[in-house]
Amino acid sequence: MTVSGKAIAYVIDPSGAEDEFGFPIVLEKAIDASEVKNYEEDEIMYLPGCSVTLTEPGEYYVIFRYDAESGAAEAFIRVEDSNATEKEEPTKEEPTKEPEKEQEPVQSILTASPTASKVLVNGVETSFDAYNIDGSNYFKLRDLAKVVSGTEKQFEVKWDGEKKAINLISNAAYTVVGGELEKGDGQAKTPVLNNSKIYKDGEEVQLTAYTINGNNYFKLRDLAQAFDIGVTWDNATKTVGIDTSIGYTAE
Repeated sequence: MTVSGKAIAYVIDPSGAEDEFGFPIVLEKAIDASEVKNYEEDEIMYLPGCSVTLTEPGEYYVIFRYDAESGAAEAFIRVEDSNATEKEEPTKEEPTKEPEKEQEPVQSILTASPTASKVLVNGVETSFDAYNIDGSNYFKLRDLAKVVSGTEKQFEVKWDGEKKAINLISNAAYTVVGGELEKGDGQAKTPVLNNSKIYKDGEEVQLTAYTINGNNYFKLRDLAQAFDIGVTWDNATKTVGIDTSIGYTAE
């Protein structure tokens, strides 16, 4: 700390005089402010016009207008050490983000359009309530089971209510339940993907199926491949052929 100007120091009367209580008399002495360090003073009073420069780091308590302390102004002054290493502020941790939930794929709305193609079963024209869904022909499961029943490619259809599963049984005659080969209304429908498990001869198989008006419709080529039924397409006459006398051939 450097100062200039005058300050007040309190010193014991060098004459040795005492007050009425026997204590040494203390006198005020105007000194050069730079000499304050030579006096034992807790609170230094600098006279008007004195200049004080704080150079040492630390905290200082200052009172202005000491002669009227009741109305004095107070101040706390902190001098930082310019050579000290600045404290690094603690790094704020970013709030933990919850992992984004994987969005479920949105299923597009499909349309089941009535199939306009002619269908021949072993050479005989047969009417089906069939639909074209996303470019493939879908036939009612029980319609197909009925038309091939009695041939070497016949299969039975049973519903397992306990397992909520469709059972397909090879080389078994189909049991008619009613409603097979009924004519449709010729109107487009909205198919609903069938999530029931499908078993063929006791083993689960993956076959694409849709439910339309309460009936299960399977992709023709899926069923034909499962039971080795021949499927043909005559582009000139727009005719679908279902032939149990030949095996299935992939497109």
